[in-house]
Amino acid sequence: MIAALHGVSTQLIAQNVPWAIPKCTETESVGKYIRTGVLQYTIPKRATVKKVKDVDYFEFRIVSTPPDSRSFLKLSWGVNASSSRINSASDSSRVVSLPSGLDGLDQHGSENDGVTRLWRSVRVGNELAEYINATADSAVYFNQIIESACFVNVATSNTKY
Repeated sequence: MIAALHGVSTQLIAQNVPWAIPKCTETESVGKYIRTGVLQYTIPKRATVKKVKDVDYFEFRIVSTPPDSRSFLKLSWGVNASSSRINSASDSSRVVSLPSGLDGLDQHGSENDGVTRLWRSVRVGNELAEYINATADSAVYFNQIIESACFVNVATSNTKY
């Protein structure tokens, strides 16, 4: 049931199917995107993006469409880019691998406080894509962005949104 709420991606996580993030192509650098080190994400044209920066990390917060007051997608990079899910049990997880040979972890789960809320955390090195407290519709929107990830050979924090 929860996998169905998240969409196809979390069904693959539940089946423990590894995710090999591909190298970016030139066409993936056209349009709106955010780079968080060696990962680049395609951003929908009408996405609302807020940049948060500190001395040891930065993050971009993307609000769902339609807006969900309790959740946002966090794309972050840096030595202190931390996950809110560190001590949470996941419903499922799978290995994430980059063309560089670096591996990471993709996890998802749910919480129920009267209303089912979904979460997902993808960490590779010091890069993190994460949402918490998402509705089913918000999770689908955020997953589309997460799954647009591609690998850039040079670590940068470029944006074009």
